[in-house]
Amino acid sequence: MSIRIVRRTPSDIRVGHYGESTVAPPIPDSPWIADTVRGPYQELRGVEVAEAQYVGPTGLSIRLLAMPTWASDIVDTTLNLVPTAHLEWFNLRKPQGIRFSNSAGTARWERHTGGLNPSVDYSSSADFNERQGILITYGALWEFQHLGICPTILHEIGHVMTHAGKISYNSFSEARAAQLGGTRVSRNSGSLEALCNAYMYFLCYGSLDDTIHAFGDRSSDPQRDRVTRDGLRACPAFGRMINSAWRLRFEERD
Repeated sequence: MSIRIVRRTPSDIRVGHYGESTVAPPIPDSPWIADTVRGPYQELRGVEVAEAQYVGPTGLSIRLLAMPTWASDIVDTTLNLVPTAHLEWFNLRKPQGIRFSNSAGTARWERHTGGLNPSVDYSSSADFNERQGILITYGALWEFQHLGICPTILHEIGHVMTHAGKISYNSFSEARAAQLGGTRVSRNSGSLEALCNAYMYFLCYGSLDDTIHAFGDRSSDPQRDRVTRDGLRACPAFGRMINSAWRLRFEERD
């Protein structure tokens, strides 16, 4: 698995966060700049960004646009957590791939961190139809550098996995489905948000890296406990779609 750079260009980008954050700013000796709508940010000038491709073990390719080259390893490690069959489904549903951006959302929901899986084309870029891809902010890349991955990418792929019921609440008990459906996890109050978070954490649970695995396993959190993992295993995404090697990665561990 690897990231292949197609074209590099310098760009001014904004890296931000929302709410309380212990994440150090990209420019250590400068404060976060206040933005009452999108959250605090810093502007980085002349950052090298790239048009690139993630190439998986079977030769599958995911298009990447405006990806900062400093995040190549983060993006590569993140996508390596996703079963090949899920990436194939993602390519089918979102052929434009992943575009990295200063912000995601519109109006009062716009943020300098997070991601977006839009239902309409925002026409914010000439080279990207947002309906056919997902948006990931530079802030989302920055926030979890200590893990070496970008969980937001996994969450947004989770939304694509809800298409045609690849993951759904139908495989969960009524009580757990209601609990997750009523859990507020982001600025979006939709009932699928916690399910997509559960998908994100489950991919991390399947990691062979101890730190990433631990991030996906917390018995006190219904999004990443065994009950929810068992529900996901019963979904088509982790039953019929993946092969035995991938299924082994998602088995329970002592």
